[in-house]
Amino acid sequence: MYETLHSGFLEYVDVQFGNGHLVEKVYVTSPIPQSNEIDSFWKTIWNENIYNIVLFDTSRINDLKIFENYWPDLNQEVHCCDISIRCVFEETFASYQCRRFLINYENLTRQVDQLQFCLLSNKEVQSLSLNYTEFFKKVSEIPLGCNSPILVHSSSGMHGNTFVLLCDICLRTSKRDGVVDVLGNLQRLTEYNTNFVIDCDHYVLTHLVILENLLRVDTSINCNSLDMSRTHLFTADETEMHLRYLKYTLWMDAGTRTLDRESNIYFRAVFPLDDGKVFLEAYNLGEENSPCWNRLGPINVDGFRCSNKFLVVAQPTSTTLSDIWDLVVEKNVSVILSLNKITPSSTNVPFLPGKNKAKVSSNASVEPKLTRDFGSYEWTTLKLNSKTKHQTVEILSMKTWPAKTSCPPDLSDFVNFCIAANERMKESRLVMVTCCDGVTASGLFTAMSYNMQQMKTNGMCDVCTSVLSL
Repeated sequence: MYETLHSGFLEYVDVQFGNGHLVEKVYVTSPIPQSNEIDSFWKTIWNENIYNIVLFDTSRINDLKIFENYWPDLNQEVHCCDISIRCVFEETFASYQCRRFLINYENLTRQVDQLQFCLLSNKEVQSLSLNYTEFFKKVSEIPLGCNSPILVHSSSGMHGNTFVLLCDICLRTSKRDGVVDVLGNLQRLTEYNTNFVIDCDHYVLTHLVILENLLRVDTSINCNSLDMSRTHLFTADETEMHLRYLKYTLWMDAGTRTLDRESNIYFRAVFPLDDGKVFLEAYNLGEENSPCWNRLGPINVDGFRCSNKFLVVAQPTSTTLSDIWDLVVEKNVSVILSLNKITPSSTNVPFLPGKNKAKVSSNASVEPKLTRDFGSYEWTTLKLNSKTKHQTVEILSMKTWPAKTSCPPDLSDFVNFCIAANERMKESRLVMVTCCDGVTASGLFTAMSYNMQQMKTNGMCDVCTSVLSL
């Protein structure tokens, strides 16, 4: 154990491979520096010859105190005592970020890379091994060497450090030795420090992360290399392989969580995580006693690197219209997307009773201001007035997608709608997505939106991953 210039300790960890080969001081663990320790932290990075930092940040999903960034923003430079640190590269992925720093000290310059796991989601989604696959694949690509240990630290302390070390050591040894020994590696970690412990859930999750990395099928597409003359992205065999992959990996979700499959919602065939359920506080009943949940079944769904971006619910009926507008008011929804065409014979009813000002619930009234017709969809702006607030709400309604059909009849209409919706969503914290059953069309749209944002961010499209995430 080596005491450093800041208040924490550096704990060095070796890696033992099956053939007896021992690599010493592969990792070093340390607390995340406090604001008054940042200068000494970077001095330690220099003194200990560290070229790679792995930061396991779960503060956003575990309601922990968010620490102060100890690094500069992209293209910015900070000075810590006699050391200058400049961030020259940053790239964002679904669950992690990569950064590169140039550190200068006494006319010498070094390059230090940082991998930060930072899943923006709710607590229960973090239990899905899919979210960790790409991050640990990237970590395992860092070369091992005792001359330059990998610094590991976590917002959840030793528990997070243990999870990272255990996953990475198991991945490296399994690829080299052909054997997975989670328990054995955990026991060896405790020999370095008895505080290297994890709970049962993360012990199980470690196995699933390893399985995902070793057996996962790569279903991603690099958008920059697409040939626009191709009529199909995948062959029939490739598509069938993707569908089999989706089917055969569903059990992994159930390996780390329990679903309550009791529901009073007569039409719903999906059972959300508890963290995803949405309740109307105005009823003051909470949980399953809420008439909002029993009648509507609204759930929160993440967007790409955006926690709880969507509030997914079925299109209103004559008995749920009032509840839905109360939900819009209480959750401060400013954009509503209506995906399926509503006809006079439909069970569902339009959001607006007519073209004039109307009372839509005991707490709210709406007044249409502007309606524009774009052929395949309609865009309506209205004024929503309630007892507590006045707000502008935009409704984008598709006119060509019949209810109870899996896909829209015209692909270009759907793409144009998605592009328009994504533009309107930029300034909205929460977007309500609706369709006839609250599942089919909404699921396709949220998956499509996830992929569009991923393509814009890092030029990759991965339909299977977005579907599994949803």
